[in-house]
Amino acid sequence: ESGIVLVVEDEAQLRNMICEFLGRGGYIVVEASNAFEAMAKVERFGKPVDVVVTDVIMPKMRGPELVRKLKEKLPDLRVVYMSGYTGTSLVREGILEEGTVLVQKPFKLQDLAEVIRGTLSRIST
Repeated sequence: ESGIVLVVEDEAQLRNMICEFLGRGGYIVVEASNAFEAMAKVERFGKPVDVVVTDVIMPKMRGPELVRKLKEKLPDLRVVYMSGYTGTSLVREGILEEGTVLVQKPFKLQDLAEVIRGTLSRIST
């Protein structure tokens, strides 16, 4: 696999596991513990990120808001959300749009990797 993945998750243990797993899978991983750190790291990274894997509900700024801000500079950015909440409840609450890619926590790392791979291959030309 290849591609640059931004992982945004405020729970350190989970973030470390995801980053390590994706790194072993051949991805270049940029990790951040919150939205502000994510934006700063993307800014400094110097290469466009291919996909962001972000928690939906985080302190200070939620995942969808972060994605909106990142897409201003990276219009082609693909997005995979992670959440302990169900997709239907997040859509109903108006937090996520219908048809968003969501991986339900707890998940197997292998399943997350599949979703990322699918997300990257679906739109990449």
